[in-house]
Amino acid sequence: MTITYLIGNGFDVGLNLKTDYKSFIDWYLAKQNVSSEMNWVRREMRDQPNRWSDAEIAFGQLKFAEQGKDSVQVFNQSYDSFSAAFVEYLVERNKLFEIPEAERRKTAEEFIRRVVCLHEYMSPQCSQLYREQMNSQQVDINFLTFNYTDTLEQILDFHAGQSNEFSVQVSNNQTIKVLVKNVHHVHGTLDDAYVFGVDIPDQIVDPDVRRYCERNGGMLKAKADAKLGLLNRNWGMDMLRRSNRIVTFGLSFGASDTSWWKLLYDRVFSNGMWLVMCPFRNDLPERLSAKKRGDVYMDEKKKVFHSLSIANPKMEAQLEEASPPNIISLRPCKVSDGLGKEHWCDYFRLSTLAGYYTKK
Repeated sequence: MTITYLIGNGFDVGLNLKTDYKSFIDWYLAKQNVSSEMNWVRREMRDQPNRWSDAEIAFGQLKFAEQGKDSVQVFNQSYDSFSAAFVEYLVERNKLFEIPEAERRKTAEEFIRRVVCLHEYMSPQCSQLYREQMNSQQVDINFLTFNYTDTLEQILDFHAGQSNEFSVQVSNNQTIKVLVKNVHHVHGTLDDAYVFGVDIPDQIVDPDVRRYCERNGGMLKAKADAKLGLLNRNWGMDMLRRSNRIVTFGLSFGASDTSWWKLLYDRVFSNGMWLVMCPFRNDLPERLSAKKRGDVYMDEKKKVFHSLSIANPKMEAQLEEASPPNIISLRPCKVSDGLGKEHWCDYFRLSTLAGYYTKK
């Protein structure tokens, strides 16, 4: 059996790293040594902050031709400056997270047990179905991360070219071998080539810039991958196609990665593959009631259905009325902090690693 985990920015945010676009934009607007050529972009950010909650989509909506110069030239200058600043910001954040070498194996073992034993936080009916299908003696795990940071590699104590092996007890009478096969960065890493951009040409408003990106890559992710010689996109999609189950955590399911959600739709609805969604919200008051908290997570589930139904818009209403049995959305639960208090926690944050190794 092969399980692939799709990891989004909510994973790093859950580690108390401010890697979200809003935090980056706040940092960028306060940054002193920014080229004067970027002043018009900064004005756009200040005037329309909500629009920049997805910086990739917002950047594609910029009207470069209105700057009174060659729009492609303006785009190249703006894109290089902005994406470089984004990487600079993430490098700073990435340095704040570090697991001591002596604790990495213990942390990895705890994390793997949590992500494999998803059934512990499902309803009894779903839990039974989930465990019944996990009847193999070995489970291969792949992680597809949409993040640029190396937090996942640290947590897993993962090194390229090696398969980390774990032994996980999934029930009283069943122990399985788990192999972490790959940690794959969909859009590149901070140490290597990276891709910042949009998914399809229509997400670039300026016609000259759109045509330029279609020829040269620019901020079109698929084209940019090919130009940089990266195989991230095709290899990652092949990984999804070979999976028996997919688990998502911390994904915004944003429009800048539409082609991935279309593939996910095909795997789940055409092939009946299991999809387990772990929504992430770190902005809810601790005292919020279980019912209201559940309502919030139901809204998150609807957002996911909306993104998945891009491939077939007629499916959205059907999904909201009745979820297929192969789609499960985990809700938050209360856990003890070891000090006599209980706190609401998202599933992947149950581990003690959540923020534990992040410097203030």
